[in-house]
Amino acid sequence: MLRNPTTFVIGAGAGKVVNMPTGADLIDSIERGLNFTFEGIRGDPQTGNRRVWQAVQEHIKQSQDSPNQDEFRQAALQISNAMPQCESIDNYIAAHEGSDEIELLGKLSIIDNVLTLESQSSMHKASHDLNGELAITACRDTWYTKLFKLLHSGLTRQTCSEVFNNAKFIVFNYDRCLEHFFFHSLQNYFAITPSYAAEIVNSATVFHPYGTPGMLPWQGGADIVQFGEAISPDRLLHLSRRIRTFGEKSDDSVTKEGITKALDNSSTVVFLGFGYHDQNVDLLKIPYLDIKRVFGTALDLSLYNTEAVSHRLRKALSMPPHRSVTLENVNCEKLIEEYSQAL
Repeated sequence: MLRNPTTFVIGAGAGKVVNMPTGADLIDSIERGLNFTFEGIRGDPQTGNRRVWQAVQEHIKQSQDSPNQDEFRQAALQISNAMPQCESIDNYIAAHEGSDEIELLGKLSIIDNVLTLESQSSMHKASHDLNGELAITACRDTWYTKLFKLLHSGLTRQTCSEVFNNAKFIVFNYDRCLEHFFFHSLQNYFAITPSYAAEIVNSATVFHPYGTPGMLPWQGGADIVQFGEAISPDRLLHLSRRIRTFGEKSDDSVTKEGITKALDNSSTVVFLGFGYHDQNVDLLKIPYLDIKRVFGTALDLSLYNTEAVSHRLRKALSMPPHRSVTLENVNCEKLIEEYSQAL
């Protein structure tokens, strides 16, 4: 178990170790997926992501205001052409606030890509069990396993419910890799039942500011989606409402409450694979925090940019100058190894 109350802030770079996409990877995939070509006026596209287009068609059928199919074709081409110049798909949706076509196409693309990539990740293991399985060996040398070792250190099968007592998580990714990993790892290490593992993980504070494709079967609730599940176009359309954009989050009381809960009473914040984009750092601006130290990865970040990010984090987290912000040019695995005794 961790020695100090700690919040882990997880970004897209942290998923690369299990073959989940970085922001750049997602942009490339969306660029290809929305590059539709058609032979005629109707029918499925010859190129591009057919499931996304079929979800658009379902939206048109369900809509009372009769949206124009051509407007979606034009919006898809516009997004595809703009992706090489985008920082993220979220940025692009925000830049075109008010375009229902761009927002829907963007959200559909996010959900479809995330579920596809979950199924292709090194965490995924084919199974007939609705809860799936975890490729334990494939995760051996990842930061997930290194962190899990810290979390369960000193605990027994009788006390394993305390594994998250000093750990909270803010996950800026859409995927459910963290929850999937912990659910199966607890069963594997402590030989406990799936229902008990679910109870423990469900009790943890894990908040996704941008939303997820759905709830994993063992999590319960509405919108159940298996890890890496291939879903139908109509379900894809339904689940798209679970994705939140920058504009939606900025005035979203649920987001503010979730981040406040995740940071409240923590003395340490650890950033793993985080990009330190302004809009994400701004979401962490919660008053009356008492953060004593920050550790974070800053892989391939220049010295100047590292210093600039440190200043922004100190300001966002209301940290006085004498408190420590340490950003290292290392990957997630190395950061956890180097600072394990401080956690």
